[in-house]
Amino acid sequence: SLPIFLARQTIPGLDIVVDPCAAILVLVVSGLLCIGIKESTFAQGIITSANVCAMFFVIIFGGYLGFTSGWPGYKLSDGYIPFGVNGMLAGSATVFFAYIGFDSVASTAEE
Repeated sequence: SLPIFLARQTIPGLDIVVDPCAAILVLVVSGLLCIGIKESTFAQGIITSANVCAMFFVIIFGGYLGFTSGWPGYKLSDGYIPFGVNGMLAGSATVFFAYIGFDSVASTAEE
C-alpha cells in the first residue's frame, strides 16, 4: 500500500524489478559516507544501538510470553537448553552477527 512512486516497479521486456525505497536508502548511505567517517560512524552507532534494543525487546518479551504460555510447540526431552551453554552462545552469536550485518562489522574493523 505504498504510493506508486515508492512501490516496486517492473521494467517491461527486461523483467528487472526496480525498488525506489532501496535506491533511496543506498543514496542516503552513500552520501553519508561521502560526508565523512566521523558522521558515518555516528550514524552507524545509532543504527547499531537501535538493532541491539530491538533484539533485547524480542528476547525479553518473547521469553516472557514463552514462560507464561508454557512454550507451546517446543517439547524438548533434555530440558530448557538441550545444547548447553555453548550451543546457546553459538546460536546467539550467529543471530547477532546476522542481525547487525557483516557489512557493519567489516567496516568497523577496517576503520
